[in-house]
Amino acid sequence: MATKSVPDYSEVVSATGFLSQRASRSLSTFHDHLITAHRILALFGAGLSAFSGIGTYRGPGGHWCAHDAAQLSTSAAFSENPALAEPNAAHVALLKEEKLKQKKRDKDEGEEFLALTMNVDDLSQRAGHRVDKLWH
Repeated sequence: MATKSVPDYSEVVSATGFLSQRASRSLSTFHDHLITAHRILALFGAGLSAFSGIGTYRGPGGHWCAHDAAQLSTSAAFSENPALAEPNAAHVALLKEEKLKQKKRDKDEGEEFLALTMNVDDLSQRAGHRVDKLWH
């Protein structure tokens, strides 16, 4: 898998819509909270994979409108057609955070990263996320 260079957090944050959340009024505040947090729970769904070319499920041009849902609704279908989507910058940024927390945890610093996803597209695993840190 060819991975693109890791973007700065501003690209990931704006690409995934976090800027609109009241919990983080500025990018620097969000970044400060992210790097100082001991435990991170990442919650994500179809929007994360939208930037990989997998359409969201609702609205005009939704994924199930553009493709045959019966043919794409299995993990085998994604494996058979890997050109359909690749992990994007947000997948890579989440992986970077997971690895940072794991490195600190290995030093007994009490760090933890866990991702809870509704995605079945396999992109997080293909990006390199540990299966034991990725819950569906």
